[in-house]
Amino acid sequence: MISESIGLSNRENMLKWAQMKRFLLTVIMLSLGTALLAKVTIVSPRDRTQIFYETISLNILAEPASRIFINDQPLQVAENGQIQVELELRLGKNYVQVRDDDTTAAIRLIRVQTFPDIEGTKESWRNQIIYLATLGLIEGLPDGNFYPDRPISREEWATWQAKAWQLEVKVPTQAVATDVAVDYWRAPYIKAALEANLLTLKADGSFGLDEPVGGDLTRRGAVAILARQKMVQSQLRDLFNFKKGYNKGTFCRWTIKP
Repeated sequence: MISESIGLSNRENMLKWAQMKRFLLTVIMLSLGTALLAKVTIVSPRDRTQIFYETISLNILAEPASRIFINDQPLQVAENGQIQVELELRLGKNYVQVRDDDTTAAIRLIRVQTFPDIEGTKESWRNQIIYLATLGLIEGLPDGNFYPDRPISREEWATWQAKAWQLEVKVPTQAVATDVAVDYWRAPYIKAALEANLLTLKADGSFGLDEPVGGDLTRRGAVAILARQKMVQSQLRDLFNFKKGYNKGTFCRWTIKP
């Protein structure tokens, strides 16, 4: 389930090389008549693959000059029977179905969130961060990094807890605190955390958005706390459950490669 930590560029090169070898091998087998292939075959990527980036090539072999459907969208097959399109993956589960009139092939992919500043580490907390971020329970900073050792702020901790505990989140009708405007994107989560008594307002009526939670709690330390909770562990098990959640609702978009 959990991939070994390697650099993003290395993963891309390794995956592209693996895809190319598998594609060429299948083409050779087909041309020699030694492969018993269905009319539609997904060459790469493999089923149940973890993907660390937004787009990936889908390689298909099909009956030459026929018409197939990729996620219910029609595509005319070239005379050589080879097809390559670009998949646009959302975070989490992505389903790809390829069919013609007689045959259906499908793969299940999980796109995982990653952050440049934790790519090189092999620490166990790296996987906690990327998987909780994939679930949308936590987020990085605007520059794309995560900053695992930075003290977590009160606004971040309120937001993460509200999401992890699946608190009832409502859009506030007035300011949540003197420093939390009604239209601030974190305001609904801060309001939910306050109502659940997970955090409290300061004596002056402010929340202290940027102030650290205290107790030397870092961002990765906060993730570790959340990752141990049963509700979060249940969501993680569901993320990697390939027996459900793959249907037309999780079809990913695709475009023809130029």
